[in-house]
Amino acid sequence: MRIKFILSILFLLFTEMSVADSWDTDIQYLHPLPGSRLVSQSTTIILRFEKEHVINLEKDVSFAVYGSRSGPCIGETVLSSDSRTLIFKPSAEFQSGERVSVDISTPKHQDDYQYTFLISTTRYNNQQPLGEHNDFAFSDGREEYRIINGVSVPGDFPSFKPSVFNNPSEGMIFISTGNYLMILRNDGTPYYYRKTNSRLWGFTLQAGGMLSFMDGATPNIMDKRFEIIDYYKCGHGFKTDHHEFRYLKNGHTLLIAEDIQEEDMSLIVPGGKVNARIVGNHIQELDRDKNVIFEWRCWDHYDIADALHENLKAYTIRSVHMNAIDVDYDGHYLVSSRRLDEVTKIDRSTGEIIWRLGGRKNQFTFMNDPDGFTYQHDIRAVPGKPGHYTLMDNGNYHDPKYSRAVEYRLDIVTMTAEKVWEYRHTPDRYAYWMGNVQRLPNGNTVIGWSTNQLPKMTEVTPGKEIVYEGDFSDRANSYRVHRYQWDGKAIRPYLFVELYPDKVTLLFNQFGACNIEKFRIYADIHEHPTTLIDSTDNTYIHLTSLPNMSTNYFRVTSVDSSGVESDFSNEVSAFINLYEPGDNMILNGDFSDQSRHWRIEIDDPDMASWDIDDEDQFHMQVNYTRTNPADVKLIQQNLRMVEGVSYQLAFDAYADQDRILDVKVLDASLRVDYSRIGSLILTDEKQRYVYDFVMSDETDSESQIVFYFAHAAGEVVLDNISLKQRPSAVIEDIAVKNSMLFSNYPNPFNNQTMVEYRLKVATHVSLKVYDVLGRELITLCDRITDPGVHRISWDGLDARGRQMPSGIYFFRLKSNDREQVHKAIILK
Repeated sequence: MRIKFILSILFLLFTEMSVADSWDTDIQYLHPLPGSRLVSQSTTIILRFEKEHVINLEKDVSFAVYGSRSGPCIGETVLSSDSRTLIFKPSAEFQSGERVSVDISTPKHQDDYQYTFLISTTRYNNQQPLGEHNDFAFSDGREEYRIINGVSVPGDFPSFKPSVFNNPSEGMIFISTGNYLMILRNDGTPYYYRKTNSRLWGFTLQAGGMLSFMDGATPNIMDKRFEIIDYYKCGHGFKTDHHEFRYLKNGHTLLIAEDIQEEDMSLIVPGGKVNARIVGNHIQELDRDKNVIFEWRCWDHYDIADALHENLKAYTIRSVHMNAIDVDYDGHYLVSSRRLDEVTKIDRSTGEIIWRLGGRKNQFTFMNDPDGFTYQHDIRAVPGKPGHYTLMDNGNYHDPKYSRAVEYRLDIVTMTAEKVWEYRHTPDRYAYWMGNVQRLPNGNTVIGWSTNQLPKMTEVTPGKEIVYEGDFSDRANSYRVHRYQWDGKAIRPYLFVELYPDKVTLLFNQFGACNIEKFRIYADIHEHPTTLIDSTDNTYIHLTSLPNMSTNYFRVTSVDSSGVESDFSNEVSAFINLYEPGDNMILNGDFSDQSRHWRIEIDDPDMASWDIDDEDQFHMQVNYTRTNPADVKLIQQNLRMVEGVSYQLAFDAYADQDRILDVKVLDASLRVDYSRIGSLILTDEKQRYVYDFVMSDETDSESQIVFYFAHAAGEVVLDNISLKQRPSAVIEDIAVKNSMLFSNYPNPFNNQTMVEYRLKVATHVSLKVYDVLGRELITLCDRITDPGVHRISWDGLDARGRQMPSGIYFFRLKSNDREQVHKAIILK
């Protein structure tokens, strides 16, 4: 049953067509399609011809667009840079559920084309906000900086080490993990890196020697000088999916859009939810001016029920999960859809499906590979070998489970898929998510195993000999890994800052440059500083004499051996708060300077409001609540919490009635609770709340204090907030424990959650999942584990691969010194 199961009826009922022969034969692509439903309110109308046209937009073509509710629609007609695609952009959004009629006419040729389509009743509010585009990040300062082959790196820079080094291919390793991008030499030392405040994905070499990466869900393009020259987002109001971004030779780009639609699944499967949320994906091609000139919509081509392993009775159903786009040798699109177990080839001109490989709608006979692939990633056309394709077979539904790199040769005459090569490690490896396969020019293959339990990169010869293998010292995930020949060089330093209670440390590198004599440091309390305050021949500097309790701005230049000074680096601003033990680390804790230094986050503007009264007290009025206390928050950032130090948190508070308030000192991701205070009960009587705790985790300079208000409706009043380092720290028992299990995130979760634990020394660790009856479901870790913070994901499956239903589950960590349990909730 297709999500577009009524499209054929809509086509017959709503479509009127009067097409002259000359237009009929020349029109190649039309969006939206006649009779389409589930179309975005902010959609554009796209008309593409088979060949380029010399078109006068004022005389040769016109669009007459009429909405059944909004009436006549005015807008702008744009000719794309490809000279054959016309785009009509309405000046206002259409209304939910209305029928839109389109009349395209060419007075010169006396041709016209009429059709209708329907607007979705679902609004598209899921486009991620694009704030100021920063190109730097603060280091978390967990350790002092390090110098590795002349490159200064923060203390938390991931260490990558090769375990096999047997004449690997030339080139460098491109990889990202967490909030780091890295180009590494084969010995694991950095040639380049970049750190941001968000999760980074897909660090890739694109056409024309450009680099791209996903900063959260925002695709960025960098040139060979490591300068960010542009960034992108999907059109039509869709959220940009982070899985793939392609930059093409003609300057066009390919993106994956995420679209969530409501569907009555009871009409498709017995017991289905009437208002199920279906998460789909579309493909968009943007021209050089970022106009959407092609949109391939999953609703028009894929059936929800084709997602063989999905629970079609769930409230949220990810029926597609696109994770890769490639351009085949003939210019058409290749798309990997994980939840369909399918690779689809799509006609780039018309949007029609050319063939389907794998999954329920498979059109091929698999030769010498009866199991095929399941839950795959990273479809790629093999360069120079038309009809050959590689992919990462994650193998989630092989029995037993295993992952492999595999190459197929497709014969579209006999419709056969022949397995011509594969790499399956002995013993088997299972990378249940992410991963990639890259065929190198010399015939070797790079395999990214992705998951934190496995090596991040393996390079094998055509004969399957491992010539290179490497992994991070501290276990970490990585979406993809590649090897490329690279000679990029920065023309100016890259700068970021580390904040400490007694100093500010600047780290700067001019990646790839080899004749730098010294660096010059510029700082001021005003933007774009030109005041030279120091110089150094190192790639770092410690600053202690800065204007305190004010925002400082920093820039750096380099001076080469000829005395030539470079352009300024990126500019970094930081509020300097140098303090002694016993000083209040909280800025403006009494709200005498209104809300300065505080950030108020309210999920819905109608949900809550805030004010500061004449007595400088902070008031938060919550009008209604949902299920997440984090919907309304008061936050102060950039607090440095030092491992082993005792702290005292205090504040005044009261409420208009008895109610719950949560206050936590957290890491930057809001995942690790350093204070472990728990919930407290406020009354209508103003009280002083005082809590002592020991920072038992690694030092973190990006900690933040967060107040959570959305437990209940009503008013909460705060004042005189302080967080102080106690002069004589009493180290509690929790601080000397070797192991620490943190709460999983997200929680509740649907498809996947991440659990973290920390070790001070190497020890044997057992991490298992249990249900509410105490039955063991799966073992996530059972081995000797190195010191450090370790992250393991759980996808809600038991050891037999069965999806666990909604309910309460427990993570249990056992080590040589303690046993800890945390509750997790699956919410479908």
